[in-house]
Amino acid sequence: MQRTQLHQTLKIFVRVAVVLVTLCGATAAFAQEDAAAMNRLNEEGFIEFRAGRYVEAAARFRAAYEAFPDPNLRKNEAVAWFKAGQCDNAIPAANSFLMAAEAGDADRLEARSILANCRVEMARAAIKSENLELAETLLDEAESLDPDQYARDQIAIARVELSERKSSNRGAHGARPSVA
Repeated sequence: MQRTQLHQTLKIFVRVAVVLVTLCGATAAFAQEDAAAMNRLNEEGFIEFRAGRYVEAAARFRAAYEAFPDPNLRKNEAVAWFKAGQCDNAIPAANSFLMAAEAGDADRLEARSILANCRVEMARAAIKSENLELAETLLDEAESLDPDQYARDQIAIARVELSERKSSNRGAHGARPSVA
């Protein structure tokens, strides 16, 4: 009786092991297919990017990320959206990339710079619409991201624009402009 129970237990164990090995093999096959799809879509994204078709490139990078979630694909997507002039799409992609633990320093700088440049664009729109407090806040946020030199230069230029707008508003409201 004891031997029969042991034999039954071993048979069940072997069946479970076979099922697990089969599932692991299937999972590995799916992972390889996902990685192949990611590589193909990523390459297509770079082709679109080099051709200046940034929206298409961003869509390819996003599809590649969905096939195989490598955070660098989100950075590529953010860059493409930014180049397309679509900060509303670039910001979430850049933020998603920055949340990834395995992001390198140079890539983090690039993502922070995209975020800073988008804040500058938003600040310029706020200046045009006379929302000067919002513009100031956006420029402060951009600066706090510790972006690259280009973004820092854009922040400085936007601060001059903001200052000029503030001065012209003070003069328009009867206040005496300050003399430098």
